[in-house]
Amino acid sequence: MPASVTYPGVYVEEIKSGVHTITGVATSIAAFVGSAERGPVNDPITVNSLAEFGRGFGELSLDHSMSFAVKDFFLNGGNHALIVRLVHVILPPPAPGPGPAPAPVAPQGSCCRCRGCSGCLANRSSRSQ
Repeated sequence: MPASVTYPGVYVEEIKSGVHTITGVATSIAAFVGSAERGPVNDPITVNSLAEFGRGFGELSLDHSMSFAVKDFFLNGGNHALIVRLVHVILPPPAPGPGPAPAPVAPQGSCCRCRGCSGCLANRSSRSQ
């Protein structure tokens, strides 16, 4: 008999059989995606300790906050982590061609770091007070 669906989610329908096995799955594996000093890019790599993370992806670095998240994970009892290193690549501007000129781009750090750009939500809220 199908399960009565009362709300969205995952439903399990048990079918009677002679064998009742429940397969266990690991629930303590964390995944971290971010930048690191070095290591493979866009490939999930399993690490089992902070020392292993350091050997493969670099030591703690203020420029790479993922390293501190991984450190805290292992200090809080974590044993297995998947690390995916991302790299921000800055491409050269395209060659000028026919058509309208591209829209101006805010200088790096002017919007995301709240340094006085007119589009920043933090500046809008402080001006309205």
